[in-house]
Amino acid sequence: MLRTYRRTAGFTTDELRRFVREKTGIHLHLPGCVKELDKLAAKFMKADKESKEAILEEAKNIMKGLVEKDSVSGKIYKIIMEKVLEKGDEFTKMENERVKKLLNGKISDEKKKELGIRLNILQSFKIPLKEKNIVRNDL
Repeated sequence: MLRTYRRTAGFTTDELRRFVREKTGIHLHLPGCVKELDKLAAKFMKADKESKEAILEEAKNIMKGLVEKDSVSGKIYKIIMEKVLEKGDEFTKMENERVKKLLNGKISDEKKKELGIRLNILQSFKIPLKEKNIVRNDL
C-alpha cells in the first residue's frame, strides 16, 4: 500500500530531514542537535531505568565540554532525559505532540525557531522503525 503525504504548505528542509531520519534511522544533522547527544538519546531510549540514569550522567559530562551555542541544546537533552525518567518513555511522544500543536498556533518567529530545535532534539529520542524490527511493505 502506497502512502502519500498531503499538506497544504510545502516541505522545509528541516521537515524533510526529520522525516527521513524518523523513517530510516539515518543520522541527518538537524538544527540544534548535537551528534554526541543524539547518539546518547537513542541509547537512552533503548536502556533500562538504571542504565538511563548512567546515560544521563554521561550526557551531563558531555555538556560540560560543549561550546556556548550547543549548551542551550544540551540543556534540552538533559531536561528530556530527566522527564523520561520521571514520567516514562511516553513523555517524548506527548511532548512531540505538544510542541507540534504549539507550532501550529500563532507564535513569534523566534519562538517557532526555539520550538523547531526542541522538535529536532525530540527526534533523537525516537527509535526508528528500522530498529523496532517493523517490516514495512510499502517502502
